[in-house]
Amino acid sequence: MSAIQWTGATLRFLPALVWAIMARSTWGFLLSRKPQSPLFRIFPPLATLVALDFSLSAFLWLLPAGAIDWQGGNHPPAARFALLLIITDLSTIWSLALLRHMICYLGIPERRPARTWLVANYGAALAMSGLALTFTGLFAGTFAEQLKLYRLIYFGYQLCMFALALIQLGRIARRGRWRPGTMVMRYRDVAAIGGGTLMLVGFLLLVAWDRSSQLLWLGLDCLMGLAVTVPVAVRYLGESIRALVTALVIFVAALAAYSTLDFLVAGQLEVGLVHTLEMLAGFLLALAAIALHPGLRAAIDRVLFRRTHSRRDELQSILHGLPPDLGSVECARRALGAAVRVMQFGGGAILLRDGQALGAGTIDLERIGAVWPQGSGADALPLCSLKAYTVSDLPLPMREAMVDAEVIAILPIRSPRRAWGHLLAAAGRLTVGYADEDGQTIEAFADQLALVLDAAELLERAVSVERSLAHSEKLAAIGELAARIAHEIRNPVTAARSLAQQLSRQPVSPHNAEHAGLILTELERVERQVASLLRFARREHLRFERVDLGELARGTVESFRSRLEAAGIAVACLAPEGITARADREKLRQVLINLIENSIDALADQRGSRELRVVVGQSNGSATMQVSDNGPGVAADTVGRLFEPFFSLKPHGTGLGLAIARRTVEEHGGRIDVASARGTGMTFAIELPTNASAARPRDGRSAGE
Repeated sequence: MSAIQWTGATLRFLPALVWAIMARSTWGFLLSRKPQSPLFRIFPPLATLVALDFSLSAFLWLLPAGAIDWQGGNHPPAARFALLLIITDLSTIWSLALLRHMICYLGIPERRPARTWLVANYGAALAMSGLALTFTGLFAGTFAEQLKLYRLIYFGYQLCMFALALIQLGRIARRGRWRPGTMVMRYRDVAAIGGGTLMLVGFLLLVAWDRSSQLLWLGLDCLMGLAVTVPVAVRYLGESIRALVTALVIFVAALAAYSTLDFLVAGQLEVGLVHTLEMLAGFLLALAAIALHPGLRAAIDRVLFRRTHSRRDELQSILHGLPPDLGSVECARRALGAAVRVMQFGGGAILLRDGQALGAGTIDLERIGAVWPQGSGADALPLCSLKAYTVSDLPLPMREAMVDAEVIAILPIRSPRRAWGHLLAAAGRLTVGYADEDGQTIEAFADQLALVLDAAELLERAVSVERSLAHSEKLAAIGELAARIAHEIRNPVTAARSLAQQLSRQPVSPHNAEHAGLILTELERVERQVASLLRFARREHLRFERVDLGELARGTVESFRSRLEAAGIAVACLAPEGITARADREKLRQVLINLIENSIDALADQRGSRELRVVVGQSNGSATMQVSDNGPGVAADTVGRLFEPFFSLKPHGTGLGLAIARRTVEEHGGRIDVASARGTGMTFAIELPTNASAARPRDGRSAGE
């Protein structure tokens, strides 16, 4: 066999491989999805016949010279080649008929052909099939002139069908780029089919005027095959390149194995044994190709397309890492961006059922949003998976928008609880194809995203309920606080008002001075209440510094020394040096003063010994201060209310001292607790962090601000 024959066979095998890939993909889609459009019932057999046609053409190039008399000699083709030639012609005839039929459904909108058109289209194919069976040597008595006439009619049929298909394509073609996953006809398709038609015309002219130039035959034949294959190849470019590279690797491996074996055994073994070894080597190589095919395909994807087969795991990991507290909308936005990046889409969108539209990458959201149905109307849309041209099932206005936006998939985001909306994917780069596993991956992603959105919504509802309860509790606390403020201020104001009325009725009464003194006393009480209230409400600015708590405790106790001695209270201050905390010295001193004054008041009516104890220490990495007395204590049901604003056991207390003390300690990053029981005294315990980072003012201000 000559180099031209090998080249011709190879260049016919490549289109055959591309169409075989498309046939496998479309048959799988038809059987698994069962789409409604007639397009998908025509596409798989068309791709199968074209793949068969190119495969047989490749084999015909390898036949010995003279095996088939293409120009119509005095003898019919040999019987063993007649069937091969008949199948080749029949596959071409019916491929062209199916191609014209399929083009009817590629327009927007689809135009279903009339019955008369179908009869004419397939009737012509049936008539040509009869001629092929009659004049290619299947029956005896075929003469040279009859064979020439048949070949003329056959090539004329091809030319006529190509021309009619070209006219059909010209009517429905659109501007735009070729994109994987979409079979919308572009002007580039018209140019490709037109180029194939011109190659066919050149082939016929060559047959008529120059039958000896095999090189020209090769060029025209292969260019015609490539012209009708390019529109398909670019839409399945990723899968086509993957298959071609895989075939090339296997072919090189087979050639290397055959050459090595031939070199090792040449002239050393019998011919029969050599043939046996060659068959065994071919069998082992075939097994190795089957076993290594998944790994080879993964390597090609990684090297050529920068893609891995762990896309599903990567998307699952991203979904599991989305914190539900982001909210359903933000979770959907982040998940969409991840899907576009991982799947290498050109763009993507999520259209939520409430009308919100989220986009990522390049996609015309405005055009899509103008035709997208609102609310429950979107739930009735047909599903469009990640395969070729599934948007044909959509209503016409929406299909127009999807084609212009290069949308290749529309998937529902639906959980067992509710329908969230739809995920749209736009076609990516030409170098990337979408295989079956890609469709399964993105469908699983949409289902899992719905569950993530469920979790986010449930958390949003829980937070909303919690905030509502907190708001209700806050309103209740404000109401209670307002009632206490009114009660605490109303009593002294009422008393002062009553005394002032007496002064106005008896301006010369000898009790006026006494009444005026009482009025001043009550107003001073109101002033103290208001001052304490303002202090409690005002946000204090703390100035942190390193404070020796022992020194602070000793100095504070010393300032009460004379008062304690006058009240007969024995004081014990256990405050070693070196125990420090980062604190506001003056604010912490006010807390100690308040606790010591409370103890003095509690011991005022105590019979017997009166003891006050102040202890500074360390525990579990925290600095501690305790103020204890042996007074009467308080009831167990009262202990929990001591830090409430305006709760006081003193006849004239404001009820804000301990509330202010607790807030001050908490602003230091610490805590204050109380322990007491009736007749056992009372102990206030303060814990303060010793590390600098824990003691920060709540408003985030640093020391000295």
